[in-house]
Amino acid sequence: MKRKATVTFVWCIALCLFLLTSCSSVKENINLQNHLIGNTNGNIQRGGLVLINNGWIYYTNRDDNDHLYKKRPDGSENEQLVRGHYSYHLNYMDGWIYYTAGIPGKVWRIREDGTKNGRIINKNVDNLIVTEQNIFYILAYDNDW
Repeated sequence: MKRKATVTFVWCIALCLFLLTSCSSVKENINLQNHLIGNTNGNIQRGGLVLINNGWIYYTNRDDNDHLYKKRPDGSENEQLVRGHYSYHLNYMDGWIYYTAGIPGKVWRIREDGTKNGRIINKNVDNLIVTEQNIFYILAYDNDW
């Protein structure tokens, strides 16, 4: 019985550590060893469905075919930014929202006000991370990782 309680306790601690390290948001941009990145690694590994920047929450709306939306933290001013394809691995950098149109998917970017949406990488990628100078991702070949 004592072994079962110990195992349960260890699992609870592991779960708490997992949740505390993976549930974070971008406030402005993250400074990682003097390099700004557009979202956290933990968020990107789980699909990068949400980011917070400049008083807005940008999110993949699961109730509307995974299209990109933005809203204020109080829930007001809810606005659709992207229609016609999915939006995952959200990253913010210099006024742009970068995202993949699928998992894996092509890389797109859109201005934070919803203008100038366009594809910038025409390869299927996953785990998109944007920095000030580079775009990092895992390349998928014919959906074979």
